[in-house]
Amino acid sequence: MEDERKEPVFKTEEDKAAIWSSFWNTDPTRTKSFSGKGGFSGTAINPTYVKERLTNFFGPVGMGWGYKVIDEEIIKGHRGTDKNGVEGQVLIHKVLIEFWYRYKGVKSESIQAYGQTTFSGLNKYGWFTDEDAPKKSLTDAWMKAASDLGMCADVHAGRYDDNKYVAEMTEKFASDDPASTVTIFPDNGTPKKEEEKVEKDSPIPSRVAVSEKQGKFIYALFMGQGFGSKEVGEYLFERYGVRKTNCIPRDKSVELIDALKTGSVKPKNPIKAEEVEDVPF
Repeated sequence: MEDERKEPVFKTEEDKAAIWSSFWNTDPTRTKSFSGKGGFSGTAINPTYVKERLTNFFGPVGMGWGYKVIDEEIIKGHRGTDKNGVEGQVLIHKVLIEFWYRYKGVKSESIQAYGQTTFSGLNKYGWFTDEDAPKKSLTDAWMKAASDLGMCADVHAGRYDDNKYVAEMTEKFASDDPASTVTIFPDNGTPKKEEEKVEKDSPIPSRVAVSEKQGKFIYALFMGQGFGSKEVGEYLFERYGVRKTNCIPRDKSVELIDALKTGSVKPKNPIKAEEVEDVPF
């Protein structure tokens, strides 16, 4: 039975933006850069990450949030011929869903959203058919509905075009990283911290090294100072005897971060701004 409460859900101005504000920031480690047709590039967000955040905020799918397919169809596109002379036609799978969520005990009105994927198309190898198109269209639809609630809005707002902002988010989520508190049980049944594993290619045990997220943040700072990836490895090996930023000794990391932020650490051969590599996360 649906909740029949009549009292307002949003009692203050802060309440009105509570969902949006909770979803705005995005963990850079759960995204991936991509390049599309015509030179288009952007940032893709991991769908499982979005499901995790929806579940953490609203509750399990089907109880705290969910969606229902209300229409789907195959749309015919243009016809063409591939390099082998085979004729065919582009087909687009389109789906329309109704997305809902439950907030403070009240179920929302349905949010309609479309999703689409190329079901049959033409690439450099010839004609192809994507049997996963319906699944991809459905994911596209509920991801778009979630974005209407503010999910990963900083990505959609273009903030991820700014490497400095990405570095700030990496630092933020690294400081919130619960991994260091996770306890695992090896074969002998004795609990130990997950962070006590030893990196395969590092002389520094990870219990005394920075976390993976902190390492990515430091790498971003190196990029901001004009370091190329090769010179980053050389600098780290000369100073700490390691070649990866996630192997930097934890007790040395604060000093290094401060030095990079203030610009006191400079590359010997700085790369040009247009040659700065995308931050790899």
